[in-house]
Amino acid sequence: MKIQKSKSLSVKIAIGVASICLVAMIVFPLVSQENIYAQFEKYRTVFNFAVREYFEEVDIVKLTEAAIRGMLRELDPHSQYITAEDMIGVNEDMAGSFEGIGISFTVVSDTLVVESPIEDGPSEKVGIQARDRIVNVDGSSIVGIGQDSIRKLLRGPKGTNVRLDVHRPGTKSLLNFTVTRDRIPLHSVDAYFVVDDTDIGYIKIRTYNQTTHRELVEAGNKLREQGMKKLILDLRGNGGGILDQAYLVADEFLKGDTIVYTRGRRRENDQVFVARAGQTMEDIPLIILIDAASASASEITAGSVQDLDRGLIVGVTSFGKGLVQRQFPIRTDGSAVRLTVARYYTASGRCIQRPFKDIEAWRRLTDRLELETVAWGIGEESWSINYKVIYGNPDQKDVWAALDDHLSSTFKHQSGAELAISATCVDSGGSNTQAVYEYGKNKFLKGVYIIKGVGGKGLPIVGVPNRSKIAKQKRPIKLFPIGVDQAKSTIYGRLKIEDFGAGYMHFPDTYDKAYFEMLTAEKLVTKYVRGFQKQEWVKIRARNEALDCRVYAYAALKIFNPNFEKIQVRLQDCGLKSKLSKLKSQIENDKALKKPSRVKQKGTWASNWNY
Repeated sequence: MKIQKSKSLSVKIAIGVASICLVAMIVFPLVSQENIYAQFEKYRTVFNFAVREYFEEVDIVKLTEAAIRGMLRELDPHSQYITAEDMIGVNEDMAGSFEGIGISFTVVSDTLVVESPIEDGPSEKVGIQARDRIVNVDGSSIVGIGQDSIRKLLRGPKGTNVRLDVHRPGTKSLLNFTVTRDRIPLHSVDAYFVVDDTDIGYIKIRTYNQTTHRELVEAGNKLREQGMKKLILDLRGNGGGILDQAYLVADEFLKGDTIVYTRGRRRENDQVFVARAGQTMEDIPLIILIDAASASASEITAGSVQDLDRGLIVGVTSFGKGLVQRQFPIRTDGSAVRLTVARYYTASGRCIQRPFKDIEAWRRLTDRLELETVAWGIGEESWSINYKVIYGNPDQKDVWAALDDHLSSTFKHQSGAELAISATCVDSGGSNTQAVYEYGKNKFLKGVYIIKGVGGKGLPIVGVPNRSKIAKQKRPIKLFPIGVDQAKSTIYGRLKIEDFGAGYMHFPDTYDKAYFEMLTAEKLVTKYVRGFQKQEWVKIRARNEALDCRVYAYAALKIFNPNFEKIQVRLQDCGLKSKLSKLKSQIENDKALKKPSRVKQKGTWASNWNY
């Protein structure tokens, strides 16, 4: 939604998690039965041809699932097929809990790496830490097995034990842990607190699952006990969830008005949600924070508050997902189809769904910039600082202005020095080449380098820049060719380094599974072309943006080519100056404390030393 005082709504991009409603699936005679059977017969004929005549043996399950996915792709970006395996995770996310050892993990170079233990979970209680590598489960090696198999080994009934052998970077021998499985909550309220020295409360909702409303009420009650009289509700990055929970969250702040209603082709998909009186936070002053990743259920909450003038919405244009999905189970194998059945409308009658006439452009997610900030040290040891997405059309100036704001950020070094971003690589190989050229035309001396990835064995990571023209501009820009194959090989090799020092890659605990899946979304395969062997990087997962960003960060290092020895000396000098400054400040404070002051006592003046 667009942040404005008027009731109108401008929608730019959309995404979100669909609402869940389990019902039985039947085929209604909305079109002629003759036409339906004719189309089924066409599919059956092609399917039989493929199974009988194809020159290799066909996996009929994969063939069927591909046909289902292809059919749903023709409808809209949100209708989808969910496999039986994926349904386990979907149900856990919606339920808000699962039974297991309580870690978030990814698989890097065939080894399970702990991203972070879940707070107060069984793994954290026994001492498992982020970056630990679990190599054995109950005495059996798990190196090289898939994530689904690992998940089955680690999860299990509450109260059962599992033995883990863990390699921790910096230790020579394996560490042994026995973890008792427990029910692990998947909290939708990430954080809540009262801002220091104020009466302003803050609550962050990450998603909408079956426990969201209860968590919100519990957090609100605790904050009121701490003196909260105003509230900031943070829905930034909240991609949505269950429709009923969105209604219940909005209901906490509203009185007796329509919050949201749905309209579909079938009457049973029409619903109206009306606020109830007497909820816990109806009168508290309210600000809601949103961003371009706020979608679906979070837009229902924010949109109803905005429509009814109940609070202030602060942020940027949200995603704009105004479609309702219903989940239909396929009972033969436990899979499901999630199908769009209605549009939802906010209190004033707004449908915030973004148009998706070009579904392929929608799926390519072109309307955003993705970036990673990386710090580098001696021996090319690296520290990933943050990974960020700037949503919006790259043809619009506000997107690049947001990038400029990020590039002006500074980061505090342990010495006390403020470090600025010195070099930035921007890829021009996508569908917004001219926009990238336009952005970079006068920024070379500011450390902004326009690049284009080039595949091929033996190419240097950074090649000799050439000149590329900008439309309607006489002066060309420098375009750096980047040997992406060599850069990816270097990055994958460094992911295997386990000891701090040269080449080691540090990651913050805040990075989730999705990041590491993107970072390891490609593999090097050997192909044969006309009898000649050729190695090529291929995608094994749909999204590889984190890997691309790390390649570009490495290219920025190579182009900028800093002298780390001199930088280290400067940082040491800065650290010494910082310590001297603190010591000087402490001495001045001590002097101020020891300065005598006059205190009136019993009608006379006496000297009193304040310590």
